[in-house]
Amino acid sequence: MSRMFKKKKNLVYAVVITAAAALVFTSALAAFSMTGLRSNSGSSGQNLDSAVADLEYQISQYEDNLEKAPDNFYLLTQLGNSYYQLGMVYNSMANDEKAKESFAAAVEPYGKALEVEPTDVNVRVDRAVSAFWSESYDLAEEEFQTAIETDPTHAKAYFNYGIFQYYGRNNPAEALVLWNQVLELNPADDPELVSTTRSWIAQLEEDSSWQLQGDPAEGETGTEAETEDAAQEEGTEEENVEEQQN
Repeated sequence: MSRMFKKKKNLVYAVVITAAAALVFTSALAAFSMTGLRSNSGSSGQNLDSAVADLEYQISQYEDNLEKAPDNFYLLTQLGNSYYQLGMVYNSMANDEKAKESFAAAVEPYGKALEVEPTDVNVRVDRAVSAFWSESYDLAEEEFQTAIETDPTHAKAYFNYGIFQYYGRNNPAEALVLWNQVLELNPADDPELVSTTRSWIAQLEEDSSWQLQGDPAEGETGTEAETEDAAQEEGTEEENVEEQQN
């Protein structure tokens, strides 16, 4: 039996909403709360449409300004933030195609910003998250790893990388390792992150379905090893039978 996790399509859609709430957007200037958009059910659709219009206007303004200053780190970062926020709004509207397009659009300006300031871990993590949401998993993994190599004490990088491992790579064992690293760092300036991480670990440990032997990232390797062990046992049994007959 395969050790790889196989999620049904409808479960993946449910997971997207869960992970969206869990992923931590690191840029301080890009704080964007969906709470206000969802608080009033009677006007939520109107609020979401208004948010789309506002963000599209912001994007056009940043793009116009970048024509005059194409290497401006602040403008590039804010353009990426605006596309990311737009993706979050479309996600709330259940417009998966538009959400994916918006997250993918955020990847480019974040990348250009990192060409200007390659050691900015916040922007690199935000690019990794955007790549994850646009299903560019290899790029997301590369950026998460680079972020942690650049700053091994960046707790939010570990947390988000754990979310990616859990949902993007179907590897809860590695997610648990990364979330435990957040607890080890125990950032005093972010107790909410620590609390959230504890909650995710508790939920993961309560779910026995993931507790498979071996590393899910190894794919079929564990299954192949089991097959070899079974073949060896079968061969040993046959040898024993032959000895008894002789």
